[in-house]
Amino acid sequence: MINSPQIEPYYKKLMELGYSPLDYSEKHYVFRKDLQIIKIARSSYNTVANDDSFCIEKVAHDLLGEAGLPVAKILEVYERDILIPNFAVLCEEYYEGQVYYSKDTSCDLLIQIWELIHSATTITRNTFGYVKTDGTIQNATWHSFLRDIANSAKSDKSLLFSGIKYVPEPKSSSFIFTDINVANYIFENKKLKVAIDVERPIFGDKTFIYSVIKSRNPKLFSIIKNATFLDMSLIDYYCIVYNHLFDSI
Repeated sequence: MINSPQIEPYYKKLMELGYSPLDYSEKHYVFRKDLQIIKIARSSYNTVANDDSFCIEKVAHDLLGEAGLPVAKILEVYERDILIPNFAVLCEEYYEGQVYYSKDTSCDLLIQIWELIHSATTITRNTFGYVKTDGTIQNATWHSFLRDIANSAKSDKSLLFSGIKYVPEPKSSSFIFTDINVANYIFENKKLKVAIDVERPIFGDKTFIYSVIKSRNPKLFSIIKNATFLDMSLIDYYCIVYNHLFDSI
């Protein structure tokens, strides 16, 4: 991954505004000014979908913060042309701390991540599916959302449709992290301080979080699997669903 914020059309403008480069990812650059940071798309990812993801991220962080969970406070999402010409910008508070990049980090740190994402499942709604930019959630039932995933899937359609009849139909939905990258958590003295970049959560069966963990971090999954009774056939089906979760986005 090439780190070249200087080639971006907004670089000079951000320097004039007093920001300096802080970090980067595949899709974004991060700049800091005092106790604020901004996240802005690389030019190749400067799409309406990226703009929407910023709005959804703010909705997710607000929900987690309102529930008293440790999450970075997003101050504002600026629409295109408000702060930077032709780019949307996400602005949030800056937090000092340590970020770990390996999935195979210590068990103590992984367990703290698990405790946070498990606690988030206590945030409930009576609708299911993707969180929209305005905070609404579209599907009336979990099964209808699963059928939507199957319809939009680029492969595994027969597996996705055939498995729905074995899935429980919960009456309420839970907040589900869909990205548990360990680099999205800031620690201080090896204690979890805040989660960052909580992008595109869904509301669904709270058991679905185990499939996210199994798909994204096998070490963490082995820790919680040994301490929890799980319906592995359901988890494995949800792993297939997870693999197609964003095929239509």
